[in-house]
Amino acid sequence: MVFQPTTIKRYSKIILLVLIAIDIILALIYFISAVTTGKALGVFDFDRQWSIPVIYSAIQLLLIGICLVIAAFRKKRSAPLPSRWFLLAVGAGFLDLFIEKLFKFHSSELPKFLNSLDWMPRFPGGGGAWIFIYVPAGIIIILLGYRDLIALWKAYPKGTFITVLGVVLSFAGGVFLDFIYYLFLQVKLTQMAESGNSLALILSTLKITIEEFLEMFGESITLYGLSLFLVKRLERNI
Repeated sequence: MVFQPTTIKRYSKIILLVLIAIDIILALIYFISAVTTGKALGVFDFDRQWSIPVIYSAIQLLLIGICLVIAAFRKKRSAPLPSRWFLLAVGAGFLDLFIEKLFKFHSSELPKFLNSLDWMPRFPGGGGAWIFIYVPAGIIIILLGYRDLIALWKAYPKGTFITVLGVVLSFAGGVFLDFIYYLFLQVKLTQMAESGNSLALILSTLKITIEEFLEMFGESITLYGLSLFLVKRLERNI
C-alpha cells in the first residue's frame, strides 16, 4: 500500500527537500518581481487571493490539520498521552488557518471587522488587532496541552523536536514578525512611503518575503515531523 510506514520513510526526506525548494523559489519570485517592477507578479503575489503561493501554503496547512485529525481518530482510548482532544484541537486550529490563508481573512475582511470594534486593542499605527486573538488562543492550547507535549517529547523526541520547530518557524513568520512590524516599523515605513522614499518598497517587500517564507518553510518542516509521527503510529498501530 502507498501509505505503508516503509514507503513514508523512503520518500519523506525527498518530499521535504522538494517542498523547501518550492518555498525558496516562490519567495525569490515574489521578492525579485516586486522590487524590480514595483508590484509582484499576480499569480505569485503573497497578498492576493488564490495565487500560487497562497494555494500552496493553504494546502500545506490542510495536510497538517488532516494528519493531526487522522492521528486523533487512530488513537486508542487506552493509549497514553497525547490525548485525543489535544490532537483534535491542534488539528482544528490548522484547519482554521487553512481557511484563513486561502481566503486571506487576516489581511482583508477580518481587520475591517476588528477595527470596527472600539474595545479591540490595537498597535500604535493601527491594525494588527487579529494578533490579540490568535496569540492568546495559541497560548491557551499550549497551557492546556503541555502534558501532552511533554509526553510526546518523552516518547519520540526527534519527531517532537522537528514538528515543534516547524510550528515555531511558521509562528515566527505568521505572528512574531507581524508583531515586530506593527510595534516598531509600521509608522516609520508608512512615513517613508508617503515621502516617496524608494527604500520603503524594498523593506516592505523584504518583510513580506521573510514572513511568508518562514510560514511556508515552517509548514514544510511540520509536515515532515508529522510524517515521522505517522510512521511511528502505523508501526505501533496505536
